[in-house]
Amino acid sequence: MGHVLSPESHYGVGVTAFKEKLEDLSDGEFHVKTYHNAALGGERDLVEGIQFGTVDISLVTTSPAANFIPELYVLDLPYLFDNYEQAHCVLDGATGQELLGKIKDSGTGIVGLAWAENGFRHLTNSVKEIRKPSDLDGLTIRTLESKYNMAALDAMGARATPIAWPELFTALQQNAVDGQENGLATIIPSNLWEIQPHISKTGHLYAAAAILVSENLYQDLTEEQQSWFRSAAIAAREAVRAKVQDFEEMAPEFFENNGVEYIENPNRDAFKQKSRTVHEQYATEFGGEFLAELKTAAQGCSQ
Repeated sequence: MGHVLSPESHYGVGVTAFKEKLEDLSDGEFHVKTYHNAALGGERDLVEGIQFGTVDISLVTTSPAANFIPELYVLDLPYLFDNYEQAHCVLDGATGQELLGKIKDSGTGIVGLAWAENGFRHLTNSVKEIRKPSDLDGLTIRTLESKYNMAALDAMGARATPIAWPELFTALQQNAVDGQENGLATIIPSNLWEIQPHISKTGHLYAAAAILVSENLYQDLTEEQQSWFRSAAIAAREAVRAKVQDFEEMAPEFFENNGVEYIENPNRDAFKQKSRTVHEQYATEFGGEFLAELKTAAQGCSQ
């Protein structure tokens, strides 16, 4: 089982929770060998590994997976969810589970076990403070490998460019790009703040993640064994979410203590308005039926 972050990260604690739960439920019948820090490659490599059978299970952000499973692109749309509670409600509910089922139905040889998360993504850069879209003019920002993620940053005023996670820190150090966007649970433990002293809490994208398993492996399991895998994935989901919240709560004091400019209240309405064209682009390319269903579910979760 592989992922791209450190053992102490939210992904790391999720993978550890999966391992412990599965080994406990199976009474040692299954042993999970974990690979941290992109030891098996970047997230695209991990998804391909599951397809080819060289990786059994992975915890990955959905954006790289959407290159193989286009149904997941809907989760790359900016300002789709207002807060964590709403996102969890939708993804854990009927609409989210329907989308999870689309992974198995995609014919890619991949099964989705549960949703996790990379958290709401925010902007960081090494040049200046970002409070409104016009502040992004002239800045090159690294994004996920997703055309909608890139389109959102472009619409907000930046020049978006995709860079794989293992290459990002070096790219920032060498000023190949001015900034990047990620969740606080990634920015803090990965020490991105050391070379990105300006952080703006735009919350422009809720980055969902998924626990994925090889379909060949999963279909060879008994029903009871499959239930163990699903329970282990739920344990991973809860561990990831709890760790993400820890970083959300510690961020203001942490950045203040480390001399990092942390703008908690940029003009999100302005960023949101600028990025709405990406929703229209998605609806044109895929049809807006499932997007409308997702938005209806989100509204229901807010009531």
